[in-house]
Amino acid sequence: MVYAGLQYREISVGDGPAAAVGSHCEIMYTVYRLSSGGYYKYSSGGTPVYMWSVGYGLEGKDDLGETYRCRLGDVDALPQAAAAAMVGMKAGGRRRVLIPPGGWTAEKTGPPRPSFGAGRRWAAHRDEALLFEVQLVRVRGALEGTAAAAGLEDLSGLQTRQGVPFRLPAPPSPFKSQLPEPQQ
Repeated sequence: MVYAGLQYREISVGDGPAAAVGSHCEIMYTVYRLSSGGYYKYSSGGTPVYMWSVGYGLEGKDDLGETYRCRLGDVDALPQAAAAAMVGMKAGGRRRVLIPPGGWTAEKTGPPRPSFGAGRRWAAHRDEALLFEVQLVRVRGALEGTAAAAGLEDLSGLQTRQGVPFRLPAPPSPFKSQLPEPQQ
């Protein structure tokens, strides 16, 4: 599935080599779910709610500095929105990517959930919009040839909008059919 209007924020710009489709990447990441305030009675008012991470030593894990290794463009390595947002990212940089609702539903799509609790939180919220904050630690060269020849996804058709504020979906309303469409 290709998502138009992919959104991400550049938190910090790296100074190393840029990632391309086929590059071998080592990343540290944190996954958040969004709590909009309108959906949940005991929400946090629209702030990101921590789900799990790799490499930062959170939740009492002794994984400080560990990385997840993947090849950018592999179908099951990352959610497609995260992979597309990482193209052109430089080593040492950090980005926060908005994964659209339903954009991370496949059980086998990585990165893997590192604990039972993380797997349960992901299973409960995988159909919602998720934030994937990624830090690109290391990039090794891309493969020779095209992405299609290497068996990788073609990420060039995705439209990215850098720096556009995250836009949450509207809460469900019984009056939605009576309301005018929002202007863009």
